[in-house]
Amino acid sequence: MKRAVLFRAFVFALLLGSTITFAQLKPTPDAKKAEVKETCPFSIIGMWKPEALTDADPYLLSFSREGSVTLFTRTEDASPQDFEMVDAVKYRFDSKSSPRRLQFTVGRGNDVFPPGTTTLLIAETDDESFTTKDPQSGISKRWVRVRTHRYFFTFASRLPDSEQGGIALAMWIRLDGRKTEFESLGVFPAKDDAGKTVTTFGAAPNEVSSSFESDKRKDVEPMFRIELSEAEFLRSHAVFDTWQKRIQKQRLPFQDPYQNVMELFMNATDSISSCRKEMKLRSVDKPFLDDLISRNPPSNRPVEYIRALRKKNDEVHLPDAAYPWIWRPMLPIQQ
Repeated sequence: MKRAVLFRAFVFALLLGSTITFAQLKPTPDAKKAEVKETCPFSIIGMWKPEALTDADPYLLSFSREGSVTLFTRTEDASPQDFEMVDAVKYRFDSKSSPRRLQFTVGRGNDVFPPGTTTLLIAETDDESFTTKDPQSGISKRWVRVRTHRYFFTFASRLPDSEQGGIALAMWIRLDGRKTEFESLGVFPAKDDAGKTVTTFGAAPNEVSSSFESDKRKDVEPMFRIELSEAEFLRSHAVFDTWQKRIQKQRLPFQDPYQNVMELFMNATDSISSCRKEMKLRSVDKPFLDDLISRNPPSNRPVEYIRALRKKNDEVHLPDAAYPWIWRPMLPIQQ
């Protein structure tokens, strides 16, 4: 019974919404800061732990896109993916556009959740932490993200030659300590219905994406790779989702695959740069971009764009020597 009481206190001090804008925080006199808070949404998707994880308070919560919250207890010497699942419930918000409360409902109830609806208030948030308040007890509690994955974004390219066509990709990469997952969009050579090799814009096959995992290949033009936080990755991944839908619905903005990839590259750059708190990406400005387009054929423009972006942001580029080829997520009982 003591365990159930502790667990209930843990849950009631925690739960909150899936997508909460920074505009919900207390207003600031600094107009620039206020602008950032309005344009950079907070995402709760992922796993969170109490700020001080202890044996007496060992529970973690994992929020999904589908509206479920899974409760885990830490398993000694195990990665977060192997934690023991304790319970799962559904959650929803009072408002999709400006949520300020989380409500979750349990039918018959259990040792953790009472039957009926429980509501918690949203106190404050940032990319890596949040605080909730129990409206009845007034108790607040702060939670921090658990690193279950590492996230990277890469621009990679190869100029066309006499034997094979060019490749230019925007790559969203996840590491979970077991495997590397690539999600890539761009231009690459592929066979059409008649068996002819043509330059295609779309989702790149894994064998194409994985060939750009290292920057040491001689046929790879200078790539640009950076590490993202989980929140940055989720925001940027919205660009991938948008372009995937355009491809599936055959509603690409241009007929020319190289025009599409240039538009994709700029969308992806903006999505990363707009909300970074440290080391913001320096974008390729319009005069430089106009000059780049005027001086290069379409097939060369993505390569030159990546080269220019890398030159402007070389201090944040992650070379092979700094890439975590061997990494396993671990969570000490106290942090």
